[in-house]
Amino acid sequence: MAYPPIVSRQTESFTPGVVYADMSEVTTQQGTLVAGTYAYLQVLGRITASGKLTAHNPGASDGSQVPVALAAYPQVAAADAVAEVITSGSFAVSALTFHASLTTDDAKVAAFPVGSRIRVKKTAFGA
Repeated sequence: MAYPPIVSRQTESFTPGVVYADMSEVTTQQGTLVAGTYAYLQVLGRITASGKLTAHNPGASDGSQVPVALAAYPQVAAADAVAEVITSGSFAVSALTFHASLTTDDAKVAAFPVGSRIRVKKTAFGA
C-alpha cells in the first residue's frame, strides 16, 4: 500500500519584537482622550481637572506631566474620544513615543514614576 507524499513541512523561528521588555502581563482599559493625534504607544498623562488623557508633557503643570498610560493604537481623536489605552506592562524604551523634550533613554525611563504600573526598560525582551 502506497502512502500519499507529505505535501510540505516548514520550520520557522521566532524573533521577539522590540515592543515588550519582559513577559509581564499587559492590561488595557478605556480612557477619554482630548482632541489630538496619537501614535501607537504614545506616552499619555492625565489632566487632573478633567480626568482626560493627553500626550505626556513633562513641562506641564496640569497633571499631564506624569505618564499614566500608553495609546493602544494610532488614532486621531475628536474631543472627548473614548479609546483603549494600555495601563500596565513592561515595554522597551525604543518602542514608545515620548515628548520631544525627552531626548535620552535615561530621561525617558525616569519619566515614569516609581511604582508606575507601566515599566520602561532600555532593552527589549530577548535582545
